[in-house]
Amino acid sequence: MNKRIKKIIIALALCSGLFASVAPKIIGIAIQQAFNADLLNEIAKQTNNRINITLSQINSSWFQTFISLNIEYRAPTANESISAIADLNIDHGLFILEAKQPKFGLASAEIKIKTDDSKKLAKIFNQMKLELPTLTSNVFIGVNQRLEIAVEIPPLSAENKVFKTNSQGLIVEILFEKDRSVNAKLFSRQIDAQDLIRNSEVNVSGLQITVASEDLNRVEAPSRFSLVIPSIAIMGSTQFSARGVSAVLEINDSDAHDKSVNISQNISVINIQSGFPITSLSWASEIKEVRHEIFEKYNQILSTIRSQARADPLSAVAEASKIGEEIGLLSIQNKLELNNHITANIYDDENTVDLKFKFKGLPHLTNLDKLDTNELINHLVANLDISLGANAVKNSGFTSLIEQYIELGYIIDNGERLNLNGKIQDSELHLNNTTISLEDFLE
Repeated sequence: MNKRIKKIIIALALCSGLFASVAPKIIGIAIQQAFNADLLNEIAKQTNNRINITLSQINSSWFQTFISLNIEYRAPTANESISAIADLNIDHGLFILEAKQPKFGLASAEIKIKTDDSKKLAKIFNQMKLELPTLTSNVFIGVNQRLEIAVEIPPLSAENKVFKTNSQGLIVEILFEKDRSVNAKLFSRQIDAQDLIRNSEVNVSGLQITVASEDLNRVEAPSRFSLVIPSIAIMGSTQFSARGVSAVLEINDSDAHDKSVNISQNISVINIQSGFPITSLSWASEIKEVRHEIFEKYNQILSTIRSQARADPLSAVAEASKIGEEIGLLSIQNKLELNNHITANIYDDENTVDLKFKFKGLPHLTNLDKLDTNELINHLVANLDISLGANAVKNSGFTSLIEQYIELGYIIDNGERLNLNGKIQDSELHLNNTTISLEDFLE
């Protein structure tokens, strides 16, 4: 390595060191400038003055900034307002020691929010005794503009004359990326709720919710929602318990059309204990080729309700209904596919239902009033497969009714299981090996 290269390397190292040493001060100045009156006034404006924030104190050193904010929240259903104090302890980057682990980022903040307005809280929440603990959150901003938020809610209890609830605490973690993708997670150890009038109680253990989206600004963006409840129990006049409860909702881009998505859901309960004969359940469903336009129209409905509901409720309802009709028209104009698979253990027998719809669409239709029901049915293909355990049917009390359909050939009994295969196509109904005019069957 020649002397010139060495000098360049040394110069770059010195520049990097100088920048790293100066960066905390620059970031600190930027943080102070961010908490200005314009920003705080904008928060009040965006919340219709329900949240007002004023700067109480700000102190800054080379590596740290302390900010204290006074927060006033006015509930929409009450004249009472709640006051709270938010204290922000901010460490400036670029090297931040977090949980004894060094991280490379712009800033890290510990935020504590506390309130002593217990009496006002009771008025707002229907005379409920509620002692809010200090809310602690941690925020980290990476140099790549990644935003990490972690919120911990300590154990909380609330009670009035009719209702009582206890929570062993909640943990919320949110990750925002520069590309507008987001990942969020909520976890609860235990939540108990009691109805003091009906003498009933609900216990939920290990609740976990996860949310992921590739673009937070688009409802139709590929995303995933997951709910997991290891155990839930209801005690009182109704006795119910379930283990292994899970629900997953996914939105993915459709391969068939670049401006449509597929929506799927999976619901499962591993074990059910109740007064009903069902002991397990799973339901998988999928809707294919849902057009982006439908989501856009749905957003219009929400925007209309938010902007006009208070000023002119009747006009808001009328406008929302008009947009709803447009959604219905779009749904009928375009192709659509719906698949469902249900499995349930009933009376110790496994029972399955498969239901599939394929709709070709009516692109020429310009008005719902001009919809021809016969044309709609002619563009529809539906398949239904049902398989029932013989023991389940026997214990259900519907044996005599099922026997009638067996005699007509609509249901096939092979001794251990009862099967039905149905199909609607070209305005005809096919049941097992029998073809019937759909019009005659409906009559």
